[in-house]
Parts: sequence; C-alpha cells; structure tokens
Amino acid sequence: MAATFSLRRAEIIHNEPTVSVIQTRWPALFTERQICEEFTRTVTTDLKMSFMDGLDLFVPRLLQLYRTTTKSRIPGLKDYINCLENEVRNVSVLWLVLYY
Repeated sequence: MAATFSLRRAEIIHNEPTVSVIQTRWPALFTERQICEEFTRTVTTDLKMSFMDGLDLFVPRLLQLYRTTTKSRIPGLKDYINCLENEVRNVSVLWLVLYY
C-alpha cells in the first residue's frame, strides 16, 4: 500500500469518488491496521499512541461526566466508576465510552 499511496491520493483528490467506490477499489484501507499505517504515513505519528496520549488529557473530565450522569440511570456503572477513583486507566475509560 505504501507504493500506491501517491496514486490513491491523486485519484481521491481529483476524481472525488464516493466512499463505496474507494472501499471497493482499496478494501484494505478500511481495516484497523491499514488505517493506522495510513495515518502514520500521512502525519508521521503513531495513531494509537497519539489517541492514548490525548485520552490521558480527558480522563479526569470523562470520569466526572460519567459520575454525574450515571447516578440514577445505570447503577452498575456507578460501582465501576467508584473503583476507578484510586486508579485511572485508559482501558477503563475506553470501556466507559463504549458502554455509555
């Protein structure tokens, strides 16, 4: 895919194909691995590392948001959030994002 990057880029910019056409033509672009590689190729930054670093900035605020919004709606989630007060982990916050 690295060898065809300039070809793909030129075709997408000039022809402006729909997403379904791009998906048919280059299905690998829609896999997690390839998305990470394309991101790294384009901006020279690791996508997952960049995401986790960014998530670290928002963890305290996300936990505060979940604490205030789950008091009555989701009782089981409140217990999980209380466990996180002493130890905050990215994986836990990602789980909360998906659950919420």
